[in-house]
Amino acid sequence: MPNLPLTDTEELLAPYKMVRIHKSYIVNVSAITKIEGNTVRINDQVLPIGRNYKETLFQLIGFN
Repeated sequence: MPNLPLTDTEELLAPYKMVRIHKSYIVNVSAITKIEGNTVRINDQVLPIGRNYKETLFQLIGFN
């Protein structure tokens, strides 16, 4: 894959249940094992959820 801006990568991966959770992270929704506060856990990896991405993440996984 060529070096694409994360915004372009995000658009390409959206159909595959990949979502941007932070300015530096795109994750597979099915890999998320826990959401706690402003963090996402994928197995033993803890990643921050950016405030600009939280609403989109919650909509995608069905949190209201």
